[in-house]
Amino acid sequence: MNKYMFDTNIYNHILDGSITIESHKGKADFYATHVQIDELRKTKDSERKKVLLEIFNQFVEPTDLISTETPIWDVSVWDGCKWNDDTRLYESIKTSLDSLNKNKSNNIQDALIADTAIKNNIILVTHDSNLYMVATKHKCLCVNLFMVLKDIE
Repeated sequence: MNKYMFDTNIYNHILDGSITIESHKGKADFYATHVQIDELRKTKDSERKKVLLEIFNQFVEPTDLISTETPIWDVSVWDGCKWNDDTRLYESIKTSLDSLNKNKSNNIQDALIADTAIKNNIILVTHDSNLYMVATKHKCLCVNLFMVLKDIE
């Protein structure tokens, strides 16, 4: 069974595309970090936020939440990251994203997600073309949501 990690934008695509997800349970393993939850919780529309978190919970079991591989001050949560000194991969991903998209505000979060997917051999699912380019450059296997749905049908 393949292991997938959704970039936060995928939950929005699922909601906006009205994709039925119940039929996909048990056909792949889905993982996430606190980063995706934190980003979903920042959704301003309270009804949309509620539905996005429900979608998240349909894919990711509490036991499938994994720690980010790199601690970043003011972003990482104490019990949701690994504390280590080797931030080279994260820094390289973040620098590449910054140069590609002019320091987009969520590059830290995207870099943490990609860094974690790479170090845990998890396929990153994203519709963000910049993240896709940078992550694949850093040896991350990336796909879009439609490839996942085809894989688990």
